[in-house]
Amino acid sequence: MKKLFNHTKRPDRNWEEDVQDGYDWDEEQDGGEYYADDEEYTDEEYTGEEDGGEYYADDEEYTDEEYTGEEDGEEYYADDEEYTDEEYIGEEDGEEYYADSEEYTGEEDGEEYYADDEEYIGDEDGEEYYADDEEYTGDEDGEEYYADDEEYIGDEDGEEYYAGDEEYYADDDMAPARGGKGKKSKKQGGNKIAAIWTKFLNMSTMDRIMTATGVAVLILAIVTGSVYASARMVDHQVSEFVSVGSQLDGIQMIGEQGMLAVADAKLAKIAAANAVDDENEEQKEYDEAEYTNGGTVELELVSVQKDLKIKFTNKKSGKLISNVPFSVTITDPKGKSDTWTDDDMDGIIYKKGITPGNYTVAVNTLTDEKYKDYTLPTGTQKVEVRKDIAYKKVDVANEIKKESEVNAAKEDTMKNDTVVESILEDTVQWVESKKLPPTYREVAKDTVVNPEKQTAYSGKFLRIADAKITIKKGETKTLTPPDAGATDMKWSSSNLAIATVDEKTGVLTGKEAGGPVTITCTYTVPASATPSPVPSTNPTATPTTEPTATPTTEPTATPTTEPTATPTSEPAEETPTPTPSSNESQAATQSMGSGSLPVAFAQAGGTQKTYTWEVTVTADKAPDATLETTSVTVTPGATATAQVKVTDYTGATTYRITANKNDKIATATVDEKNGKITVTGKAAGDTTITVTVTMGSVTKTLDLAVKVTNGIKITLDKTAVTVYPKSTAAVTATVSGSGTITADSGDKNIATVAVSGKTITVTGVKKGTATITVTYKEGSAEAKATFTVTVAGNVNPREDTKTPLKDTSGRQLYVSIGDNQYRAAAYADYYTATKFFLMEEARYTGWQTLDGKVYFFKADGSKVTGEQVIQGAKYNFASDGSLVVGSGTMGIDVSKWNGSIDWNAVKNSGVNYVIIRVGYRGSSQGALIEDPKFKTNIKGATAAGLKVGVYFFTQAVDEVEAVQEASMVLDRISGYKISYPVFLDVEGSGGRGDAIDSATRTAVCKAFCNTIKNAGYTPGVYANKTWLTSKMDAGALSGYKIWLAQYAKTPTYTGRYDLWQYRSDGKVSGISGKVDLNISYLGY
Repeated sequence: MKKLFNHTKRPDRNWEEDVQDGYDWDEEQDGGEYYADDEEYTDEEYTGEEDGGEYYADDEEYTDEEYTGEEDGEEYYADDEEYTDEEYIGEEDGEEYYADSEEYTGEEDGEEYYADDEEYIGDEDGEEYYADDEEYTGDEDGEEYYADDEEYIGDEDGEEYYAGDEEYYADDDMAPARGGKGKKSKKQGGNKIAAIWTKFLNMSTMDRIMTATGVAVLILAIVTGSVYASARMVDHQVSEFVSVGSQLDGIQMIGEQGMLAVADAKLAKIAAANAVDDENEEQKEYDEAEYTNGGTVELELVSVQKDLKIKFTNKKSGKLISNVPFSVTITDPKGKSDTWTDDDMDGIIYKKGITPGNYTVAVNTLTDEKYKDYTLPTGTQKVEVRKDIAYKKVDVANEIKKESEVNAAKEDTMKNDTVVESILEDTVQWVESKKLPPTYREVAKDTVVNPEKQTAYSGKFLRIADAKITIKKGETKTLTPPDAGATDMKWSSSNLAIATVDEKTGVLTGKEAGGPVTITCTYTVPASATPSPVPSTNPTATPTTEPTATPTTEPTATPTTEPTATPTSEPAEETPTPTPSSNESQAATQSMGSGSLPVAFAQAGGTQKTYTWEVTVTADKAPDATLETTSVTVTPGATATAQVKVTDYTGATTYRITANKNDKIATATVDEKNGKITVTGKAAGDTTITVTVTMGSVTKTLDLAVKVTNGIKITLDKTAVTVYPKSTAAVTATVSGSGTITADSGDKNIATVAVSGKTITVTGVKKGTATITVTYKEGSAEAKATFTVTVAGNVNPREDTKTPLKDTSGRQLYVSIGDNQYRAAAYADYYTATKFFLMEEARYTGWQTLDGKVYFFKADGSKVTGEQVIQGAKYNFASDGSLVVGSGTMGIDVSKWNGSIDWNAVKNSGVNYVIIRVGYRGSSQGALIEDPKFKTNIKGATAAGLKVGVYFFTQAVDEVEAVQEASMVLDRISGYKISYPVFLDVEGSGGRGDAIDSATRTAVCKAFCNTIKNAGYTPGVYANKTWLTSKMDAGALSGYKIWLAQYAKTPTYTGRYDLWQYRSDGKVSGISGKVDLNISYLGY
């Protein structure tokens, strides 16, 4: 029918025109024609035909009619509409229905349905229902109900009732006529009815009118009571229905089946729309509700070159406003005005190839009532249409689409047509990057520092040396360990600024005055095999032995295991690696008191020994004199001695007693040659004797304290002790008689003291130093002596289960816990474990980045060296196994096709950089589309510490589109650290980009790159050998980086290139499946 009547679409249709009040409907049967007064035939509306009868309404052109239905050969038209704007409503028993601006939505059982402003709602029992501005509200007993400006209330016995702008009329007068879509009563068969009907048709016009009126009054009298009352009970009567969904809510509907038909039809429509998407992605579906969103409209005017893009955006959200028929009035530089319309209602009006110059733009008013909530810009806006491209970013953010908004299967159609020409044969088999379980070897316990023989210094424990040495600045001395046959000696100094030691010969040299400095020698001695490890339980506190004040004696040689190479220390930084498979050893954790230390699995073997010296370096100083003993105790008539010691002077020295505080208590003499002082007691009491020492031009006075007792005295076996919190130390007193001994601590918060007989026991409380005074009394006479106690640290090493136990080189030690498992040792383990182990250097496989260098390890954990081919690429490795950067840097490029990626594993696999796809331009529609994995990939790669570049797959057909593509890239990478170039991916797609010629494609590449460069990034072009040589002018791209794709042993492309994609089927830990592999010669 549409073709028959040359039907065309009209964007918007005002269905209110179908409803006009005050019309008289004249009817004509049996070929008779009826016209209203003062009307021309040409103004009539043909409204129906039955049995050859035709009906027209006044004031309407025949060409304005709407064909509304046909049943049994009848045709119906509605007024005020162009014949060419018909809407096909349906077909039943040979009837056809049309609606304007319709959309074909399906076909079932030979019937066709269209939906546009009118929506097909359902079909039940052969009847068809539609919703537009008029809503079908139900069907019961063959009746149809519609709602528009009037609401159909009921139908009984062939009568129709309407409510709305007009009331129901039941008198003999004709009610005002209504326009719109109604349904005729079904014909009733039977001879009797036919005879009556024939008689009725043979009447005159006036008789027929009177007869029809009488019949109508009679029928209405019978049914008015029930039907009219029922109709008035409907609570919700409305004058206009906006949409099906909003009106169904809360409305009591006549006919439950009608409601089900509405719901089923709606679901069918959604399912049909979703079925179009090959990727099963969400599609944006037209929803008339979008018309009513409203808001303030803003214009964005953009010109790149001889073009103008007008974007209608929501001021609040910044998004494009779609499904609104915007139009603007444009005035060009010559003053000529024109109207531009947004025909596809996507929120953008775009014109290309227009004259450069200054234009004015004014938004035209939206006349349809449905757009009344939009606030449009007033006045005019000026914009310059550029003559030449500026190669700067333009705003395309609101034009970028997600893949869920397009048919990705038709838009993302990149074809990798790079052929595999040849492949280098691998010299080393590729293996996955893993960290292998470590091995452990046993070390002798005498190489482990006893925590109690360490002194606290700046919060750390320092080892008490095995021997002490003092040398002068510039003096040298050769050191040797005490064990005969020591080999593989390694020497180190804790402070090279004060004293150095030759790493091979052990020659000590004083550099600057200071100290003490610890000189350490680690060496091996011949020994027997080490027995298998014995499990060690968690460290437990053990009774603390009494520390002694005397230095530790030099250790004697003890049998040890056969010598083994000293392991190198563990890498400073461990890069995360994939989880080991089930057959690999795994780390565990062994609880240790309130803390925990790592547990591992390993093999055992080996030993070594360590010896240390405490070195003090002195410098040339002025002569000095001191008293070796600053106080003496003596009884009357007895003598005691004290010695003056001179340092840093070798000349003649004189000694004189120059003062005595009380010579009635004691007297003193001094040997003028050697400085020995002799004190003689005279009476009980205290005095001070002063000695003057002359050393050339230097004079020094010294005071000697003298105590004369009544025949009693006390001496202590120690003058200083060191303890830890909760640990104890004992000092023994020697007295002259059988009196009592007491002791007092100068600071009970540091240490406490107790006396048992002649034993004085001190207990450490917290870190610090205190003076202990011991008093001996016999009757009224007493004698005193003192010693100092130092509490080192805040934790007793025997109870310390947290501080790591290390060897003299600072390496963590381990203890066995059985079943080939090991855990890190703590201080307390020193006193409970019998064997200690060092972890050997970690072992790896595959590509690894360690301490900033890249290595490749074979399956057995050994490093490769020299020139090697791995996965078809040639690499050069130094003698230590590190990759020589000059031979190229390995990297990958990824997109959504690579799925989810473990970026830490990728980084650990030796990958140095990654080039990530930002997005692409659609191959068919040309939309700018973001890669759905872009944000996830760039965040993950950056967090893993990889260098990051990006690329965009182009389908641009001119320079303007190339600038838009570059602008999208710049928009999306803003805020991310880009440390590699930004590439334009130029290759086949089977789409719009393939059709341009070489010159245009070259211009596209230059426009993209110049825009990227002007934004401060390094631009480049990706293409394979064929495209670089035959589909663009590569020589014109010399100012940009070239990323060559050629799958061959060695590239045969004769032009310059900065990166080489040498295969597309590579393997990298952290990525499932194949991945593109690249070699970069950028040098970074």
